[in-house]
Amino acid sequence: MVDEESAGSSGENPPTDALYTILASETRRQVLRYFQVSEDTNATLTELADFLVTQDSGVDDLEKAKITLHHLDLPKLARYGAVDYDPRSNAVSYLGQPRLEEFLFNHQIEWSQRAMELVTCLSCGEFVIARKEEDSLAPLKDECPNCDEKKFKDTSSGKVIQTD
Repeated sequence: MVDEESAGSSGENPPTDALYTILASETRRQVLRYFQVSEDTNATLTELADFLVTQDSGVDDLEKAKITLHHLDLPKLARYGAVDYDPRSNAVSYLGQPRLEEFLFNHQIEWSQRAMELVTCLSCGEFVIARKEEDSLAPLKDECPNCDEKKFKDTSSGKVIQTD
């Protein structure tokens, strides 16, 4: 189980499951790309939201981008130690994570173009990477890395998946 409160927060590299959780979101990947292409380690919430809207990431509304970043993606990146986010000032600082950079930057992995499927944990809602098996999906691990639940939902078909 990944401990979200401490995964990477002490300057350590996040465990592999945490890396997949971070990179499962196109928005979080775009935030990390922002720091790669801008070569700056500081940004505001508005700058990041504007960057998302200008990218081909499916985000086209600046206010929605700000809300999603503020309530979901920046806090998650902060929990994993990838950024420092001050929600009062909306200031974001990239902290750097060598393993994360290796996964995303050095290998230039284009996650959106890979054959990666996702299912959702029925208990906590966490996205979990899955593989296609015949006509259905199966999570790569039997338990959710966040809460140890063994029931998942295929987000495309709505089918509930029970692992053993």
